[in-house]
Amino acid sequence: APQPEVLLLDEPFSNLDPKLREQVRRDVLNILKNSQTTAIFVTHDQEEALTMSDRIAVMFDGKIAQLDAPQELYRRPVSKQVASFIGVMNFIQGELVHEDGGTATVDTGVLGKVAISPDQIPSPVDPGPVTIGIRPEMLTMLFDEQNQSEFELQGEIHESAYFGEMTYYTVKVIGLAAPLTISIRNSAGRPVLQDGDSARIGLGTESLVILDESNTIKNAKKEL
Repeated sequence: APQPEVLLLDEPFSNLDPKLREQVRRDVLNILKNSQTTAIFVTHDQEEALTMSDRIAVMFDGKIAQLDAPQELYRRPVSKQVASFIGVMNFIQGELVHEDGGTATVDTGVLGKVAISPDQIPSPVDPGPVTIGIRPEMLTMLFDEQNQSEFELQGEIHESAYFGEMTYYTVKVIGLAAPLTISIRNSAGRPVLQDGDSARIGLGTESLVILDESNTIKNAKKEL
């Protein structure tokens, strides 16, 4: 395509094996940047979308639910629907008690009442029941008594999956109806827990995001 103003890439790497796919993806991205070509990239591969894009549009039923930079989309999804679609997200039910100057007090149940800053509430929510989202990598395992965290939960390993550099845990937590998914990097000297082991889970206030339960279109007025 000789110097196109816009290039449409529709699932261009879907038939490549993983290593070749990664290399070709980097090559295409470098070509686009060096030639300053705008591309619309259509993909169902979320990792591909996050690594290649300057902006991502998440669409449901042909409508844009959120349009944002990759990091903002991942860290601050505007609704539970978007959060469920992009990556893995743990959900806890809570209660928005009141707001004071943008800061919201949320009764999280197991963590008690927590003050949430405005940037952790991507979409306006009304007082009452809310959904609290937590990414698996925002949770950590406290392996010994010297490890401390702002909040601590007690649980039991339900399932563990070892992937070399990472271990993924599903943990049944006292006080929560649904298990939590946790991803832990396997650094030197860090044990890998097995099914049935007790677990101490740590997290901080900054890891929480308050999500809109509705599926209404957000951020759709931003220019493409």
